[in-house]
Amino acid sequence: MKKYLFIIPVVFLSLLLFNCETGSKYDLPSQVQDIITDEQLDQLKENGLAINEGLNPPNIEGIYVGDSLICTYDSDGDWEGRTAGPYYYRIENQTVQNTVTFSYRTGSGSDEALGKGSFISGSDQNFTLFVEVEGTSQGDPDINYKQVKVYSGTFTTEGIAYWLYGFILTYKSDDPEGRWMDVNDFRIFDEQDDLASNATWPE
Repeated sequence: MKKYLFIIPVVFLSLLLFNCETGSKYDLPSQVQDIITDEQLDQLKENGLAINEGLNPPNIEGIYVGDSLICTYDSDGDWEGRTAGPYYYRIENQTVQNTVTFSYRTGSGSDEALGKGSFISGSDQNFTLFVEVEGTSQGDPDINYKQVKVYSGTFTTEGIAYWLYGFILTYKSDDPEGRWMDVNDFRIFDEQDDLASNATWPE
């Protein structure tokens, strides 16, 4: 009996330590916790952005275009109903560690970026991408910022079905005139034709 009384507390302690190490209620690559919190993910999910959990996502390397994006939710309220894009997305170098290289741009090149850290979760043909982007908005003063962009969909031979996109502002430097949205404000966009189709990168 003494032997079993000793083993049970040790097993219980191991489970507690494991839960502290994983840190998130979502089944996602551990690196995701470094760029976005569970509370921020909850906000995105509660307002219509699918979060596809799991550590066995499909390989989604390719180039895609979202050409009918419309804002379905804006925590500030200013952007709802407005359209964006078209946006081209390039996804490459997907690894078994669930990292990818992710870049995007508009057709005209007026908005483009390379993700600083990009991670993918999911299972079967469903996935979610988490991309941290850093930038500077020019002005007086310049505003440095960080956003996390979250993309979800289902991989098909024609492209990415049920394409959803959201972003949340996770940091900004001093913004005395309120030119930028507040930290933790977010927007969600839906591809109205339900497909970010296969494409070629615009020159």
